Amino acid sequence: MTDSPNKKASMSAANLTLLVGVVLVIVAVGLQLMRRSVVGVQVGAPPPPFEVTTYDGESVQLSDFAGKVVLINFWASWCIPCAQEAPYLNELHADYAEAGLVLLGLSHSDIERDARAFIAEHQATYRNAPDTASRIYQAYGLTGVPESFIIGRDGNLAYFLPGSITSTNYQSIRQTIETLLNEGV
Repeated sequence: MTDSPNKKASMSAANLTLLVGVVLVIVAVGLQLMRRSVVGVQVGAPPPPFEVTTYDGESVQLSDFAGKVVLINFWASWCIPCAQEAPYLNELHADYAEAGLVLLGLSHSDIERDARAFIAEHQATYRNAPDTASRIYQAYGLTGVPESFIIGRDGNLAYFLPGSITSTNYQSIRQTIETLLNEGV
């Protein structure tokens, strides 16, 4: 028994639709990867410089932290994984600030009132600042929040985390920070 012409046509249309969908996904992923290689930060390279004014009114530049280990965390008050990683960031700051870790949170696409409420709710004791107009977010080639960067004492990016700090990766991040804090001391 042979397939009817209508059945063959509908199977061809379904196959074509599937093929177009797969091609679109491949193109989207390729564009994201291309964007990351053109804009952003590469491990082993210096990150783009920036200047921000914290929610406490302090003007800081990335260059202010030369010779220190810096963890930059991009977050947003509306981001559920950002809220889930907040205790880990607080613990890192508490455990390593005296040893030379600088932790800087940069809020992305946020309303100041909401960002301040997030900082208070999660009792963040480290510096936080708005990334006005997403300048830094774009310069660092981010694709979402949360994302974190750890910069070594040499001023180069040592570690990039595309996503949240979780119980799964927390010990690895601590070890990276400890290693960087002990380099050049």
